[in-house]
Amino acid sequence: MPGWQDKDFDQRSAEWIAELRRRQHFDLRSWFHEGEQALREPEVQASIEKLSQRIAERIQRGERAEQSLGNIDAHNAHFVGRTTELRRLQETVALKKIGVLTAVHGVGGMGKTALAIEYAHAFAHDYGGGRWQVRCEGREDLVAALTTLAPALGIEFTDTEKIDSDLQWERILAELRRLADSREPHRCLLILDNVDRPALLEPAQTQRLPAADWLHVIATTRLGENELFGRHQDRAFVAVDEMPEPDALDLIESYQPGGRFSSVAEREAAQEIVKLLGCFTLAVETAAVFLGQFAGDVTCGDFLERLKQEGLEGLDSAASETSEGVRHGEKRLTATLQPTLERLSEPETLALSYAALLPADQISLPWIRALVAEQFPELGQDAEPGHPDPWRNVERRLFSLRLWRATGVTNGDSQPLVARMHRLLQELIRNAAGEHAGTLEAALLAHVKSRADFLWEAWVQHEHRWELRPLAACAWKWMERGSHDGTYLANEAYGALHHLGNFAEAEALIRRALTIDEQRLGTDHFNVAVRLNNLAQLLHATNRLAEAEPLMQHALEIVENTLGPQHPHVASAVNNLAQLLKDANRLAEAEPLMRRALEIDEQSFGPDHPNVARDLNNLAGLLKATNRPLEAEPLMRRALAIDEQTFGPEHPDVARDLNNLGQLLQDTNRLEEAEPMMRRAVEISKASVGADHPNVATAISNLARLLYATNRLAEAEPLMRRALEIDEQSFGPDHPNIAIRLNNLAALLQDTNQLQEAEPRMRRALAIDEQSFGPDHPEVAIDLNTLASLLQATNRLGEAELLMRRHLEIFLQFTVATGHHHPHVQAAVGNYVALLEQMGYNEAQVKAELYKVSSPFGIRLGSDI
Repeated sequence: MPGWQDKDFDQRSAEWIAELRRRQHFDLRSWFHEGEQALREPEVQASIEKLSQRIAERIQRGERAEQSLGNIDAHNAHFVGRTTELRRLQETVALKKIGVLTAVHGVGGMGKTALAIEYAHAFAHDYGGGRWQVRCEGREDLVAALTTLAPALGIEFTDTEKIDSDLQWERILAELRRLADSREPHRCLLILDNVDRPALLEPAQTQRLPAADWLHVIATTRLGENELFGRHQDRAFVAVDEMPEPDALDLIESYQPGGRFSSVAEREAAQEIVKLLGCFTLAVETAAVFLGQFAGDVTCGDFLERLKQEGLEGLDSAASETSEGVRHGEKRLTATLQPTLERLSEPETLALSYAALLPADQISLPWIRALVAEQFPELGQDAEPGHPDPWRNVERRLFSLRLWRATGVTNGDSQPLVARMHRLLQELIRNAAGEHAGTLEAALLAHVKSRADFLWEAWVQHEHRWELRPLAACAWKWMERGSHDGTYLANEAYGALHHLGNFAEAEALIRRALTIDEQRLGTDHFNVAVRLNNLAQLLHATNRLAEAEPLMQHALEIVENTLGPQHPHVASAVNNLAQLLKDANRLAEAEPLMRRALEIDEQSFGPDHPNVARDLNNLAGLLKATNRPLEAEPLMRRALAIDEQTFGPEHPDVARDLNNLGQLLQDTNRLEEAEPMMRRAVEISKASVGADHPNVATAISNLARLLYATNRLAEAEPLMRRALEIDEQSFGPDHPNIAIRLNNLAALLQDTNQLQEAEPRMRRALAIDEQSFGPDHPEVAIDLNTLASLLQATNRLGEAELLMRRHLEIFLQFTVATGHHHPHVQAAVGNYVALLEQMGYNEAQVKAELYKVSSPFGIRLGSDI
């Protein structure tokens, strides 16, 4: 724009815009001479020339498209989206190797033909010889199918040709070649539409087509890759699945009067319809046609409610009520999908029937295999070397037909473990199963429960964790019905998710299970106590102690009222509450509860039961925390003796007891006595649960800390790195245990002056704990202090001050929330004061800063340092 570099250009622009808005025109005469000169500049001339060329090319394309011959269906004015598939189709067809047939495949009703026709119209300018559509439904002979083009090509066969199909074939191809040669660009497009017989595309037939650049061939089909002889050199595949949600919404809007929704509410209702239909193309188009035709009578909101109540049956009814057809031809989704389903074998049908009962996006294939194998045992056995696997054949067929779709979850051999399936297809199959669906669901539920029981312990092994997603999805699915089976599954999935640090997902599950059980069983049922306790444990782990305590109190009250005050379950509930009180620094309240739990279990099981050992360990831990190691030690030794006698000397519980006792001995400076215990704990853990188990990481980490305390840093460092490696492998990169391991290693690296390695580990530990527990958890405060100490040591005092202040604020907030000082408050104040003094603050300034930090919490630290 002339004058854009002038200083007052912005102001003049604003004036021009105001004038333009006021008068809707602008006098350009003042720019004429400047503009005329600018147009003569070489760069502007070059740009104009390029633009002119592009416009000319577009005009030529339009002219060629208009002149392109053919018999393809008319352009669909309601076609929307599918840009990704169109691009892939263009790349496959137009940029292919010579002689490749492109198969557009997917289940019925996804819009395969519509995509091929849209491609033919969008790229008509590339086919001077025309675009030709061959109806192939029910045909097995490619020669016979192609000869149906004769009327469209204006061909009348001679008497000799009429009795010789090969001559007819040659005549058709010759005419197509003639058309291609006579017009630019010199090529034809051939669409073999709705191929439903594999024989039509067998290599022996398709190889008769000319392997030449003048002929491009697309086939639309519901058949899968394996039915079309797989990925041979002479064919490529473009899958057509659900529409993207925005495109589906646009499709409904395109049928509305004036091509627009009448209100925001109608748009929102249509969006919910799209979600409910899972973006299934034919289903969305059916809804769009119905809503367009009856726009004066039926709102999108009304139709949404109808679909919620009637489901697939309501959709098919709506299709039959419209006088306007859909482009697909067959309006009813059930009729469209039925031909594909009818071709399935019995095992394939059974596998699909079980899959239809699972959450649509979390279909566990090993579960399906186990269930199908009960009726077809050969499918449950792995194939002998050199033989095809029968179950893999079932999987391949259902994936190939796009009835199942991969989710990317695979085993070590890249075999799929989890699939997804369209919800409308699931509903169709469930409806078809009728009363038999109840029998199938009972078998499925029993199997899912058995997997849930298995995962309660087996989650520790990494190779089993993929099952947690399907299990949690099943819990949600059954809880949607208000079923007690759903709450059971939720409780089982909760345990593993909690252990793995997936707190948000675990909390959502257990809260929903609690709500259902309270509504179904009443607020004082034992099952409700179990859910309350689990939720409280999670709140405890994420530092929401004030929320957790009343839940634990209520759970304890229910268990006492249900089972009596001396039942072992009461001891467990008492122990949980005591541990929370201990972490809230209410040690005087926690101790009598721990002693009560110990007394109950001794009376219930006798003095030598493992539950008693657990209670002894808990009480000993509290005694240790209250600086009573002489009282704690005999309890720990007694717990160790009980577990050794009960389980033998090589049990994981024995390793736990050795670790506890070893740490107490370390704290009382009996390092020589502690070390062999910790080494024994490491060896027991490795032998009992394997070298890569999280228990081994804990044992190794404890031993490393002892070596660190005795200044054997060279021995400690590889153990710390190994503990970190095990936990990352076991829990993933974002588990709270990883933060502990990172901080331990970072402290050692700092002490050995490896500061560049230490700092990123400290920052990563902080990020993990903030993500896991939230920004105000004591673990986060400890991480902040650790990092601040490193920054202080490297003279980055300003950064350190911010972290130490936040560290202190977290503990002050904890004090307010619980009513008790956290044991780290005093140390936090001391560290902060020392840092302020290092920064040059005098006594009055230090007091002022402490007051500013503490006064928002109703605490006056500045009054006395």
